[in-house]
Amino acid sequence: MSYIGDTINTSATIAERAGAQIEDGAGRAVKFDSNGDVVLCSTSGEPALGLLIAQTPDNVELGDIVTVQIKDVGLWVSGGSFGKGTLLANDSQGRAVTAASNGFITAIALESSSGAGQFVKVQLIKSGYKL
Repeated sequence: MSYIGDTINTSATIAERAGAQIEDGAGRAVKFDSNGDVVLCSTSGEPALGLLIAQTPDNVELGDIVTVQIKDVGLWVSGGSFGKGTLLANDSQGRAVTAASNGFITAIALESSSGAGQFVKVQLIKSGYKL
């Protein structure tokens, strides 16, 4: 079988349908739901698809199209304090927290956070579960 053209999509973002209403979702981790739509991560340390970009509207309605960053350097809202270089997972609100044992490592902090609610620069690495 042969292919004509480039079959590799090098984009750092994808557009997906929101599977629920999302409030204040900018910079939060999302996952696919059972219908293949995106929703906020709701279980601490679960695998994340990526992050809603910073330009995400404050109120996203069910069925709206959202942009999800799936690789490279982006902004993630912090859920607590951590240092630069910390391996990060999501909390139950899709925010960045220090990855705990058996938590899925989604990113590495490129900046430190002094508390919850800060936009922090991260490198999305999705490197698997922390031992």
